[in-house]
Amino acid sequence: MNAASPLIDLAEAFRGREIMVTGVTGFLGKVALTMLLDRYPEVGKVHVLVRPRAGGTAGERFFNKVVPSPPFDPLRNKYGSGLDAFLRSKCFPLAG
Repeated sequence: MNAASPLIDLAEAFRGREIMVTGVTGFLGKVALTMLLDRYPEVGKVHVLVRPRAGGTAGERFFNKVVPSPPFDPLRNKYGSGLDAFLRSKCFPLAG
């Protein structure tokens, strides 16, 4: 007989942890990041790898181009005017 393997509690696994997410400027990356933050808001820092564009920083691109996109609508609905503060407390863009 095989012993049943224990289930992983993702909420507990992510609680307070620092993780890195790549591809957040693409549609699937935006959806994945939104789902992560929606389902596991207790995650610590989420380092997001963003390629800066000419004349701007990774942070400017993330907060001015990525966050306003439709995949972030569920978080906008959930946090309202507090979304910016929530994202700035969780997401830390890295140029790459």
